[in-house]
Amino acid sequence: MTGSSKGEQRIATSLLWTIVLVVHIFCSLSSASRKEGQEQDVWRRQTLEELRHALSVARLQNKNLARNIILFIGDGMGISTVTASSPCMTSYESDTHVSDLITGLSTGIVTTSRVTHATPAAAYASTPQREWEGDVNMLSDEDAQNCSHVDDIAKQLIRNNSDIKVILGGGRRYFLDNSTEDPETHIVSPYHRQDGNNLIEEWKEDKEARNATYSYVWTRDQLMNLSSDTEFLLGLFNPSHMDFDRVANNEPSLAEMTEKAIEVLRKDQEGYFLLVEGARIDFGHHSNSAYTAITETLDFNEAVEVAARLTDPEDTLIIVTADHSHAFNIQGYSSKGNDIL
Repeated sequence: MTGSSKGEQRIATSLLWTIVLVVHIFCSLSSASRKEGQEQDVWRRQTLEELRHALSVARLQNKNLARNIILFIGDGMGISTVTASSPCMTSYESDTHVSDLITGLSTGIVTTSRVTHATPAAAYASTPQREWEGDVNMLSDEDAQNCSHVDDIAKQLIRNNSDIKVILGGGRRYFLDNSTEDPETHIVSPYHRQDGNNLIEEWKEDKEARNATYSYVWTRDQLMNLSSDTEFLLGLFNPSHMDFDRVANNEPSLAEMTEKAIEVLRKDQEGYFLLVEGARIDFGHHSNSAYTAITETLDFNEAVEVAARLTDPEDTLIIVTADHSHAFNIQGYSSKGNDIL
């Protein structure tokens, strides 16, 4: 075979393999295109179904004016935390909602942190520093010297918000003066007030001056035996944040505090606003304890169950949300259509 013939053969062979490769690529692309088209059809159908459902729900909306609003905040309760807790949780889905909010309502605050902590304090206090929970925190902060016109958060709660009808949580140390022992620990904490003011006694005196029926409690037993005619309720169940194992330490669960708060607030025929924070979910995450975060989420869920049981969706708006999430990873591959919650 001549050199020219061999060259022509190599060219022919190269052209043949090029044609085979092109055909293979074309077939592969055609197959991928068909598969992609099928995937797109799936998502189109699912989107249309979701839109039809949303339109049907919109037609059934409750247009009543909300008389009562309960805002549940799970501190640090992101989607991954809810997902990890969901096997033991009750699921709620509502196709109706109460539109509009009204002001001038009786107010309550429930939390498992100190009642002067960031989230509850945001409901009633104004301060440039979230750590100024008590006067002792301000005395040790040089920045506070330039803010002499700002009261600590505990003082703002008692003196500037005397109409709040329910306050339940921890943080007793910022309300007791430095000559009064804590009723549980029987010591005077360095965190007790240095200004000599006993804010718990001030709260009582204010209610007496109004001739109002009030109760101050600091144990679970006291709360569970609350007088049915209580108009104002202050409960401080721990010198600092409430315990994780609350009931075992004679502290009420979040669900029990929520129930008592609603029992007091619903006496007002004009309606009420109740803030309920599951604060210790966040603490579980900060401690890198998945168990704690999950059990605190379950406690939070029980509180939502109580609120749903004690209220009527015709006049009560219940909002369940979180202020932020945490790095709580869930690994693996989920199937198509798997609910993210």
